[in-house]
Amino acid sequence: MRFNVTVDRDEDGAWIVECPSIPGCVSQGQTKEEALKNIKDAIAACLQVCFCNLMRSASQFLFFNKILFAW
Repeated sequence: MRFNVTVDRDEDGAWIVECPSIPGCVSQGQTKEEALKNIKDAIAACLQVCFCNLMRSASQFLFFNKILFAW
């Protein structure tokens, strides 16, 4: 997946990166490269939380059966 991010610098010179398509997904770094690496980690963490919340919500309405396949 590809996400657009914004890159900016704060008054102290740190790089601030935000992913506008994921509310609250913001990261920073002392260098631009570090900030971009950190936002990749932040996006992965945000997506994992979203997926877990989706599954938790879906489990209220769906019933899953476990099936054991034996050979």
